[in-house]
Amino acid sequence: MSPLVQAKGKAGPPTIAPSESKAKAKASLRGSQRKAPIAKGQRVTLWYPSANRDEEVFSDPFQFDIGRTPNPHLAFGGGGAHFCLGANLARREIAILFEELLARTREIELLAAPTYSVLSIWNPILVVPKEISVRLA
Repeated sequence: MSPLVQAKGKAGPPTIAPSESKAKAKASLRGSQRKAPIAKGQRVTLWYPSANRDEEVFSDPFQFDIGRTPNPHLAFGGGGAHFCLGANLARREIAILFEELLARTREIELLAAPTYSVLSIWNPILVVPKEISVRLA
């Protein structure tokens, strides 16, 4: 799979809704900044965009890096029964988008910082780009 498609998956995963479950046993979050106990039966969620920026997994996790290898992102889920059925189609669509864009342009210039919008009133954590001003040459 193209490194560009992989980087796009990590940067903006199509799976943005949280996955919710209950802790099956007492546990604690690993990581130097988050030492929080989790009780058995406590509600826990997995946020894919957050997981894709884990500083223990990715060096410079907020950087869009098409040369990142390995790139163990969770853009389409973590595998198993909950892996996205449309992952291959989504990857192909992303690849075609970039192939066609790059075939038609020599340069893409960002004209202003992107603006963002809240995706839903039900979950204000989910934001999407509202406007990205670019010049294509």
